Amino acid sequence: MAGTGVGKFSSTAGSNTANMTVNFAENMAPSNVNNAARELMGHIRDMYEQIGDGYFEFGDGDGTYTVARSDADTITITSSSDISSVYFAGRKIRITDGGANVVEGTIASSSHSSTTQTVNLTGISLASGTPTKVELGIDTAAFGGRVILDDDGDTYIEAPTDDTIDIYVAGAKDFVITANTFTAESGSTIAAQALTATSITSTGNIIIPDAGNIGSASDTDSIAIASDGVVTFSQAPVFPDGSIAVADLDIDGATDIGEAIVDADLFIIDNGAGGTNRKVAASRLKTYAGGSLAGIDDQSSSNDDQVTITDTAVVINEDSDDLDFRVESNGNANMLFVSGGNDVVGIGAEGDLGIGLHIKESDSGSSSVDAHANQLVIEHGTSGEGCGISFLAATDGFVRLAFGDSGDDNIGQILYNNTGDILQFFAGANHVMKLTSSTVIVNEDSDDVDFRIESNNYVNMLYLDGGTDRIGIGNNSSAPGSTLDVRDAQNNVILDLRNTITSGNIYGQQIVFGYAPDDNTNHFFSCADSAANRMFIMSDGDLRNHDNSYGSTSDERIKQDIRDSNSQWDDIKAVKVRNFKKKDDVRQYADKAWEQIGVIAQELEDAGMDKLIKESDPTPADILSDASFGTLWTKDDSETQDAVLYTADSQEVIDGDKNVGDIKTPSTKQIGDVKEVKQKVKGVSYSVLYMKAIKALQEAQTRIETLETKVAALEG
Repeated sequence: MAGTGVGKFSSTAGSNTANMTVNFAENMAPSNVNNAARELMGHIRDMYEQIGDGYFEFGDGDGTYTVARSDADTITITSSSDISSVYFAGRKIRITDGGANVVEGTIASSSHSSTTQTVNLTGISLASGTPTKVELGIDTAAFGGRVILDDDGDTYIEAPTDDTIDIYVAGAKDFVITANTFTAESGSTIAAQALTATSITSTGNIIIPDAGNIGSASDTDSIAIASDGVVTFSQAPVFPDGSIAVADLDIDGATDIGEAIVDADLFIIDNGAGGTNRKVAASRLKTYAGGSLAGIDDQSSSNDDQVTITDTAVVINEDSDDLDFRVESNGNANMLFVSGGNDVVGIGAEGDLGIGLHIKESDSGSSSVDAHANQLVIEHGTSGEGCGISFLAATDGFVRLAFGDSGDDNIGQILYNNTGDILQFFAGANHVMKLTSSTVIVNEDSDDVDFRIESNNYVNMLYLDGGTDRIGIGNNSSAPGSTLDVRDAQNNVILDLRNTITSGNIYGQQIVFGYAPDDNTNHFFSCADSAANRMFIMSDGDLRNHDNSYGSTSDERIKQDIRDSNSQWDDIKAVKVRNFKKKDDVRQYADKAWEQIGVIAQELEDAGMDKLIKESDPTPADILSDASFGTLWTKDDSETQDAVLYTADSQEVIDGDKNVGDIKTPSTKQIGDVKEVKQKVKGVSYSVLYMKAIKALQEAQTRIETLETKVAALEG
């Protein structure tokens, strides 16, 4: 098979030296010039004839090509180069298949591997056998997406976006075509002798010629419109009940209902028995039905004004009598029901429950409704089914349920945003809670909003204070006093977790326990597994593990440069072991304060063992022991006096949730916390000191053994 041959030409002029049978080579013989020109003209003519119907035979771009059928919607083309940019997805393609059928479709995808171009098709089913021709549709994108229809280029068809076609005539866009829609632009009109369409929608006027008709296939002039605008119907028009509204109606050319009715005027009023000519009074019109007057009244009586029509209103039951209003459906006698005596509006029900609106699908069996809920009652009594209210909006819209009062029509909200599927709750100006498919967020806007969970006995079983950034557990009578404040039933502190300093870098956390045991056998803090306690802090401050050692990782495999320690004899001889009592223990327990054994940090420093000394910020107990360490917040400081308390007027006190005098908003500072650090507290690295002692003990043992040997020799 042969393509146009033009595909093997290069857009780079200097590269076109070896792509024809007779080549335009440098210094070519004059006798070859005319042959090369004729061959080039043949290729151009071949392409011209092919693209006349919108297709051309590109092949593999080399003049000849080989094509094969892989399956009903796949072909392969033998090609040494990647021609996917020509056989691109979305391009029209026409194939003469192995059954000599010409089929048209679109390229779904195209790929090149080695010497094979694979083209996947859509909208095509190829017959078995080897295709004899493959043709490609014209790529309009190469011309800016336009198909130009005239010489000066101002009449054309263009696809500016996907699935949109614009039609321009003389430079003006007249029509736009999208899927299933043909739109005439402003200023453009559609003129045709015959137009067939399922429906025609216009945002403007539809104009037909003077004396034109509108009709159906069997009655072409059912509606005739004269040149003066008079409309004539070929058949008697039929209108739905209640659909005619006119300012003036002329009856037989004699009586204009827009005029006053005189006593001589007659109206035909059907009584259900064939009709009766009945004279009515000059200023009254009543409906005659079943032999009695009931319907429209002019308010001349005090108790029969069922329907009153004025210039500004249509009123049913003007006199406020015990008059019901009822609309029946096919299956329900009370599809819409207004009870004049009970002040109830019912949908599907007579309004026998509640005061307000009662919507009834089926009888639930209930004979009464809660007094706080009876403004709207929705009832459904079918077993296994329930009631519901749906709020529907666009996929990028939202639905809102708002609550208000006389001062604020939007004081509370429940809002569901369809974009992102987010349910939000607002109270006043605060965004209180947000729910998504994966998260529950309380107080996302970081307002001063508290979060509180009550238990059976505690109103503050879990309490997050939004204003102070504190969490309390069991704080039944007070707000949290620290970052984490845990209390027992008597409001005693169980755990008090707070920052060790109030400014600058935070070096750690302080854990304060509410009790101070007077022995050294209880645990302040324990870490345990299923077998036993593995590490614990004793009530006297000692740190132990399960075998009463200070154990640490000491594997040989994590150490290097291992050697025998130098002598610690002199250091250990210089250590002064002291007995002492801590001032804080004395303040709490007087003469029962514990007597402890240990060393003094300053004495170790004087002995040259300053590397064993460590420093830390003082605790309140340290400062109470010696004011040189710093100062504490006291009751005389204003920062500790600005707590806001609940009063008798507080709504929480009225509701019974709080007591007068309870803390509503705590002080910014707490009495007894560290106010200022003047000096660091010195500590000792006992683990290093212990190792020194062990080494010195080993040295002592060696000396003892040496002496024992000498003594034995002297004695012998």
